[in-house]
Amino acid sequence: MLRRFWINPYINFSLRLTSGLMLFLLAAWLLGILQQGVIAMLVMPALLIGGIDLPSRQWAWRAGLGAIGFGAIAGVTAWISLAAPAWLTLWFASIAFLLTSCGAFGTLAARLAMGTLTMAVIGMATASLYPLWELTLGYFLATVWLLLYSAAWYRLTGHMPLRQALAATYRRLAVIVIERPEQLLDHKLPVHFDEALGIELGNCRRLLGSLGNPNTKGPLKNAFVAAVDLQERLQAVPEPAIASEVLTTDGMYPLYKQWTRAIAARLHRIARDLERGRDLSRSDSVELFTERLVEALAEKTERADRVGLVANYMATNARQIDRLVQRVSPLYQRHVRAEKTDSPWQKWRQMMVWSNPVMRGSVRMSLLLALASEIGSLMPLDNGYWILSTVVVVWQSSFVAIRSRAWQRAGGTFVGLLLALLALNVGIVDESALLLALLLVPFTIAIVTKHHGYTTVGVTLIIMLAFEYYGLASNEVLLARMVDTLIGCLLVLGGYRYLWPQWQGGRQAQLRGDALASLSHYIELILKSFAGETVEPVVLARARRAAYEQGIALNSSLSQMKQEPGFGHNVHNSAALLALYKGAMSHMNAIVPQVHKGLRLPSDDIHELKQIFSQLQQITLQACNDSPQPWPDSFKHREQWLFQRVEQANADRCGFVIYQLSLVLQRFHGIHQILLQPAPSPKAKLHQ
Repeated sequence: MLRRFWINPYINFSLRLTSGLMLFLLAAWLLGILQQGVIAMLVMPALLIGGIDLPSRQWAWRAGLGAIGFGAIAGVTAWISLAAPAWLTLWFASIAFLLTSCGAFGTLAARLAMGTLTMAVIGMATASLYPLWELTLGYFLATVWLLLYSAAWYRLTGHMPLRQALAATYRRLAVIVIERPEQLLDHKLPVHFDEALGIELGNCRRLLGSLGNPNTKGPLKNAFVAAVDLQERLQAVPEPAIASEVLTTDGMYPLYKQWTRAIAARLHRIARDLERGRDLSRSDSVELFTERLVEALAEKTERADRVGLVANYMATNARQIDRLVQRVSPLYQRHVRAEKTDSPWQKWRQMMVWSNPVMRGSVRMSLLLALASEIGSLMPLDNGYWILSTVVVVWQSSFVAIRSRAWQRAGGTFVGLLLALLALNVGIVDESALLLALLLVPFTIAIVTKHHGYTTVGVTLIIMLAFEYYGLASNEVLLARMVDTLIGCLLVLGGYRYLWPQWQGGRQAQLRGDALASLSHYIELILKSFAGETVEPVVLARARRAAYEQGIALNSSLSQMKQEPGFGHNVHNSAALLALYKGAMSHMNAIVPQVHKGLRLPSDDIHELKQIFSQLQQITLQACNDSPQPWPDSFKHREQWLFQRVEQANADRCGFVIYQLSLVLQRFHGIHQILLQPAPSPKAKLHQ
């Protein structure tokens, strides 16, 4: 029971931050500065928003920048609040633009920037409590302490965040495996990418990059790369209709279902071992089920037609999946390398143009915080910082996420204030109020990453109880907190809705072009390998990853577009294109094993295939760039050659590869037909 609590990611997350907070307050109490310690620990929300406690590549650099930035921005804002309050509006407008523009450097930089903005608001709220140097030093020391404590926690717990992320990935893979038989039986294979799995793999990659040289962490690195290989093998379906025919017959389906259950059970076992820090030893628990499945497929693998090709592939794929789950090691060894990126200055300059959503988002946030500061200065009570904090916390990367966060923020604040009013009326005051606030901290932190609304309830209650400890709580303050929260939510919703909104419909052209370019590069590398040219495995793996992540981006954009104003009726084409894109990737993944086995296609075939897919890339990318042209007649004879070559091919490995490439061509033809149709809507085009 205790072990289950310890390895629970939410409970362990809460234990880390709560114990760090309590030790800091204990030290402050022993030094006779408990009140200053409580104020210093207001860095906690900024720490969580900024994510600087999360391991990543160059974590030490991010942590140092965050600690200095948190203390400095809070101190400067506090000084301006006292010495020149009339300049606060300009100050918030300036830092909002600069910090929000850090989104050009990536997700982690964007989070750190928003955490720093949060500290600016906290500095304004606490400016009059203590001397400026005490506030600045307290925030800096509190941040440094929590970061050092987190680093020690991770080391002593054996890199638990990475193991938990890997465990979540394997559990998601188990869900995909166990659902596959029913999907094939009903002819309802998912036409979209599994976004949850993509997020988990991204978390694992980030955490693995925090270990210095990840290739020295053999078992954890192998478990990650094996998960990537499993994702590739599970996505690879040569032709869904034939695969369904092969695996769902009366004699085959029970064996196939037993095999998937055995695979899923093994994946769950791997997840448990990862969470508990156990060795990932080899297991032969699924070998019997795999052999039964392969033997049952043997009759169909001997057929000299497409059914035989697909059946042979399914048998080979089953053996590869079996090997992956038995050994928890990749099908072929490769190093995990840090990718080369453009310089930060170059990235920033490229995105600081009006057509880029990062630039428009920075201007939007600058205007909103300036307006929030002005409104706050006009409020009857000196609590305008609540409007600013609401704007910063509710801010998200899309209108759909902002709308959800705003509702949760408003509802959570209302419930939290009701509970605070009830607590104060029953006599929970002074030290008892502080004690109750401290008792609520671990429960609130545990749900931070789970649900913002519930977190807001806990945070609001804790703040009101802390205000009571300082003698600042009153009915007027409670009412002002609710009103200011509503004003902040309305500002963010209105700002994103009407100030140069970046609707997902307007992003479709760019996302489609990037995705098709990535997929074309993936195909190009595979064809080079079949031609006998040297292509490093890690280069091919990165190309596949880029195409996969572009598919996830299309998937996420489509999910958001369905919920945005005015785009609900325009998503059909985007959904169809995504299904075709995923299908093309499935066919490419199906032939990747032949690359690693060193297969070479005849020179005449490979020359013609290179010509086909080179011209195909030009056709589709031209259609993405607002200059779509009908399917060229000059290309049709190449199509006919490929389809005739498929009919003439033998039922061997070369024949299977050519067959899959012909299916890729058909998918691209369907994508081209979609690209010929009008853009999602005039409004989407306007906001692109």
